[in-house]
Amino acid sequence: VPGEEVRVILKNPMVVVQLGYAQIALDKTLAAGVFIRRR
Repeated sequence: VPGEEVRVILKNPMVVVQLGYAQIALDKTLAAGVFIRRR
């Protein structure tokens, strides 16, 4: 069940931190891509 996997991941602080950093990196990459395209 996917819901169970999510709960296990959320119980592991390091995984949550890594997912958070991945999300921030993705947001920065997308923002940079939009910025470059606007020029």
